[in-house]
Amino acid sequence: MGLADRHYMREPTSHWRFSATVTLVIALVVAFIFQKAIISPRINNDYLALSLEGLKHGYVWQLLSFQFMHAGPLHLIMNCFTLWMFGREVEEVLGKPRFLTLYFLSGAIGGLIQALLALVSENLFGGSVVGASAGIFGVVAAFAMIAPTRELTMLAFFIIPITIKAQMLLWVEIALAVIGILVSKGFAA
Repeated sequence: MGLADRHYMREPTSHWRFSATVTLVIALVVAFIFQKAIISPRINNDYLALSLEGLKHGYVWQLLSFQFMHAGPLHLIMNCFTLWMFGREVEEVLGKPRFLTLYFLSGAIGGLIQALLALVSENLFGGSVVGASAGIFGVVAAFAMIAPTRELTMLAFFIIPITIKAQMLLWVEIALAVIGILVSKGFAA
């Protein structure tokens, strides 16, 4: 690893450009607008959302396309907010190419895990999956590894301030994912 590979040794760029994090947030919003306004619900569900049935038919692009779709505006807002909060710092440390690899690979792995779970229990895990949560999960995990002792203050239920360390945030995120799987029949990632 050379000096130029370290985020604190990079020269600042003289021209303004979007970071990968900002580009992803914009892409998620644009994709949601297309998903809701232009693309038919049948195409969304049958061809773009991730499903075990789709993968069985060879629709491997679903491992990417599902990451740009969302169940509703709140789902989109929460994912974009989390990506914005943690993605900027992770991208700064990893650099744009490795950050994008982490994000999309985490999303695809999360999708594959969902599909494998659908093989085990189609009733619980067999629905279509949409959302950027798996990719964002990878970004939050990277953040927790980069700055494990950093204290973060969050609002539980948007009211109660709670301060936790970044490494604990990962466990909270895992617990929320498990609760989401157990509570909903079709898990929206």
